[in-house]
Parts: sequence; structure tokens; C-alpha cells
Amino acid sequence: MLNEERRPCIYCGKVRTFSNEHVFPAGLGGDDHRFLLRDLVCAVCNTETFSPLELRFSRSSPAALGRIFLQPTGRGRGKKASIPTIDTRETTVLTENFGAVEAEVTATGTPTILMQFVFDGAEGVGVTGDASIDTADFLAHIESVLTADRPLIVQKLTSEGRKQYLVSELRWNGERLVHASQEVMEKPPKLCVWRELLERGPNGEPNRRPTLFRRRAGQLVLRAPADADVLAMLTRARKAVPIVRGRPVTMTPIENPVVALSMSLHPNDYARVLAKIGVNLVAHSFGEDYVRHHAFKAVKRAILTGDRPPQLIDNSTPTDPFHGVPADRHVAMVHFQKGRAGRFHVALSIRLYGGRTTWLLLADRAIRPPALEAILVVDYTTHHIEEFNNTTQFVMAYPPSPPIEYTRQVTADRYPRLPPVSG
Repeated sequence: MLNEERRPCIYCGKVRTFSNEHVFPAGLGGDDHRFLLRDLVCAVCNTETFSPLELRFSRSSPAALGRIFLQPTGRGRGKKASIPTIDTRETTVLTENFGAVEAEVTATGTPTILMQFVFDGAEGVGVTGDASIDTADFLAHIESVLTADRPLIVQKLTSEGRKQYLVSELRWNGERLVHASQEVMEKPPKLCVWRELLERGPNGEPNRRPTLFRRRAGQLVLRAPADADVLAMLTRARKAVPIVRGRPVTMTPIENPVVALSMSLHPNDYARVLAKIGVNLVAHSFGEDYVRHHAFKAVKRAILTGDRPPQLIDNSTPTDPFHGVPADRHVAMVHFQKGRAGRFHVALSIRLYGGRTTWLLLADRAIRPPALEAILVVDYTTHHIEEFNNTTQFVMAYPPSPPIEYTRQVTADRYPRLPPVSG
């Protein structure tokens, strides 16, 4: 064991303040405090790299769809438990009166139409939203933003990987909102209208009407084409508030709504997060000294930087080791396969939300492990993790469905076979 005062982070290799790291990501159902890496991962790697990486993964990756439909809570317990959400560029529901309008998909995959103004032509303004949303609160929020001394419009900018914000200050000239000034800021103001672009269809025309809506998190957003007269729309919205407030707004529930999602995916995130689960599991099950071996250096660099994604392995194996695990549980297993000169290939097989099993190479030419297996089964509905030290225990707890040949194999072989590993 390394000297307590000089032990570096197992990922970046730097001596920094440590912070607790969940063996399995808390937001994916692994918020089980029995499974934490303590004094192994530095706070910089944890907060600056892993937290945003896992947040993107849980909200805007293929796994995000399974998470929002199947997982009732994110990290936390009881009243403090977070509700899974999904990040999309645009989410819409088709309505009879207004066509496609802004929506959000909430826990268990339920679509909710957000409260919003829908701009129709040069003058018309309609209002719609889910019946459960407080219309008066929505109108009051619009009024507080657009009747401020200096209403603000904010548009997100990205420059060399750094987030900046273009903030336009407006003023009321007695008849309409007009432009006053503009500047770039490092942090956005709290009370503002966020400006987002409305996507265009194949013919180059906007695919639906512009909207001014309020997200469930509280942001007021104007979504309109790039060439739209934004000031004219906000002026119409400001004038519409007292008119709408003076009449009842009827929201008609939609049965079997048609929902459209548009997402931005980060291709390397999937392999990076799965590989991190594998490295964490190796550290938890086989010890600090083993995971610090130089054979794991390449995969750690891939997790931290994303420059070269961790190596996926062809998973066209004749048998699936996770036949017996129900779909309401994640399952992850570290495998070892003898290589040359007494060294080992180390790989992870993992299945999330009952989907397809993925295989990743964690290390090549690793030294002999202190144990032969490491398996976690994560109940993502209760955040409870089961640990198995060998495949016999695992198969007894989760008997696989046919083919029965796999049962005979895993109970007889000390080294479950990996798919082919190059090199």
C-alpha cells in the first residue's frame, strides 16, 4: 500500500484531495453507500470530469431512454431523491389546435405539454399547456421578465470548449421592446429569456410555429427561426399576458400522444462511462495495488480524456452470461483470460436496463488477479447492489435460462471465456 500522505489518484496519478466515488454511478441506480471507493479518486477527476460525463450519459445517451422509462428515481433517498430527466434539443407533442408544441418527458416516460405561447402568423398568440401546470404562475413569470427595467435575452455560445453567453439588453419605448445593448458574459443572468433556434424541415421552412415556453426547471425560452423578429414576438407576448389572464384557459388532455425527440449524442461517452464502471469494479474487488498496475493506464487515459475511446470487443458470443438476471437490474462482470507469458486480458461485460450486453477491454497483459471473478447486480429501482465473488454464487442466485450449456460452463470453468481479444 502506498504511503497515506503521498497516494495519488488512481485515474490521473496526481496527489490531490480525495472524494468518495460510487463504484456504480449513483444516477444510474447505484446510490448504495456500501459500494464507494474511498481515498482513491481525487476530487478534481470526480467533479470536473466524471460528474459532467455521467450527467451527459444519464440524460443524453441511448441509456437515457431506458433510464427515464424504467428508473423511478435518480440519486438520493426519500424526498431528496432526484427524478430522472432527459436532455433533448427539442421535444414536441402533436396537438389538434396548434400542431407540434413544446413538451418534456418526465419519469416513466410520461410526456407533459409545457405551458407556452404559440405564435401564429404576424399577430396571433395562442396559449396551451398541461392541465396540471399553473397558468397564473406561468403568466406571472413572463410578466416579471418582460416588464423588468431592462429585459434580457440570453443565447448560449461555445468557444474553444468554454461556455459563454450573449446577453442582449432590451427596453420598453412605450409601444414595443427595442434593443438597448449587448455583451458577452461568462455566467448567464437568472431572470431572462433564453433564445433557442427552431429547427427547419427538409424544405428549409420551420417545422412548426414559434413558441415562448417555460421549462419545468423554470427557464423561460423563446424558440424561433434564426431570422425571426424576436423583439416583435416578445412584445406580442408582453401584451398578451393581461388578455390571457382575463379569460379561462381550457387544456384538453391528449390520449396516446405522438412525441418527437431530438437529441445530441456524444459518441465516446457510452464507452467511457462503461469503462469507468469496470475500472471502479476492479479497484473495489481486487484492490488498490492491482488497479494501479500500468496495464490499466491506457483505459484510464481514455476515460479521462475521451481522445481515444475504450476498446469495445466483438460480443457475438454463443452464450449470454446474464440470461437469468431480470430486466429491472443492471449487471456488470469483470472477466479474466490467460494471455502470453502468464499475463491476463481483463474485460468488462455489462448490461444496462435489460438491453444488449456490451464487452470492453480494460487491460491487456495485466498481472494475475488476486481473485478470479467480480460481479455486481444493481437493482436500479431500489439502489441496492449485490456482489458476487464467483460465477457459481451468481448462477445460483440468478439461474440462467436455456441454453443449459452455459450453466455447465460457468460452474466448471475457473476462467469464463472472453470474446476474441485482438493482440
